[in-house]
Amino acid sequence: METRGYTLSEIVVAIAISATLLGGTIGLASRAVEALSLAKTRSQTHVSLTDALSKLATVSSVFPSVRVFGSWSFDYAVFTNSGKTAWILLGVAEEGDAPSQYRLVSVSDGTYRKRFLIGQELTSAQVRAVLFEPQTAFSVPLYPESAFEGISMASLSAEEYNSGSLADIQLSFYSSHRDEWIGRPEFEIPEFPLSVNVVF
Repeated sequence: METRGYTLSEIVVAIAISATLLGGTIGLASRAVEALSLAKTRSQTHVSLTDALSKLATVSSVFPSVRVFGSWSFDYAVFTNSGKTAWILLGVAEEGDAPSQYRLVSVSDGTYRKRFLIGQELTSAQVRAVLFEPQTAFSVPLYPESAFEGISMASLSAEEYNSGSLADIQLSFYSSHRDEWIGRPEFEIPEFPLSVNVVF
């Protein structure tokens, strides 16, 4: 009985079929990894948002008075305690010029950047400066430990009512963040911002 080997064309066809199957498997695996990464980011956003809303509820009970200041795209609020001895700044921040320091965002230039919700205590000198000239808030150094870095903010708008005893704050945020989005026009980002309204 004579044994017959494989021809070159049969070997090439077998390799081509194997490569196609392997390529499809790798493609499926990479899409699954990307989907898991997106789900993890969205879960972290949800946890950070829940944490931020809980802390905002605490702030509003301890700091019952609020002043809202408008900017071009991002409002910010200053909460004051009953004795007017402590203040919390709530706004949207992005990385500043100095390392480990953020700055309040005033205007969006239409490009996507990693922006965070921030709630930081202010000194009496900082509050006096902000109340005298609201634009000075944009030069106040803000620190990462005061930021909710798991929330990628799109905008913050706020209104105060009843002479500052009530505030309506709308937080607009992305459910996920991708570093490759940074610097792209906001209208090209593949997801729309979500919004949450909070009344204190």
